[in-house]
Amino acid sequence: MNNKFRKLSRSVSRGLIELEKDGASCCGLPMLQSHILIELGETSDISLNELSNKLSSDKASVSRAVQSLVEKEFVVRKTEEKDRRSVILSLSSKGLKNVQNISEEMEHYTNKILSHFDSEEIENLFYYLEKLDVALNKVDSNNCNGSTC
Repeated sequence: MNNKFRKLSRSVSRGLIELEKDGASCCGLPMLQSHILIELGETSDISLNELSNKLSSDKASVSRAVQSLVEKEFVVRKTEEKDRRSVILSLSSKGLKNVQNISEEMEHYTNKILSHFDSEEIENLFYYLEKLDVALNKVDSNNCNGSTC
């Protein structure tokens, strides 16, 4: 049963990654940059640290991606008045338009996938995905067994 779970989870993960790539690529952005725009669209005025944590990505990678988005004029970087070291990020109007394009593309892909399920199956799918998400968040991902990883 564990092998079946791992095999299915790898397959689903790859499928979801491809879905994300396809949706993000509509706007010509790397996936991390697309994820940053989406997060900023959902949570405006967020610090770089908060953004890194939300994306489960290291601060250096997120910082480089944000810099690229600032140069493309998708993101605005504001220095906090109280703490000059703290930077607050938000979307520009150009970035907001890009997020809308990404969202529309992702909505299209999501609808194509969900069209293969009836309403009861969709309800069950969401129930079990939420349950899986809670379980994954409870498991310590750093629980690697030293030399066996």
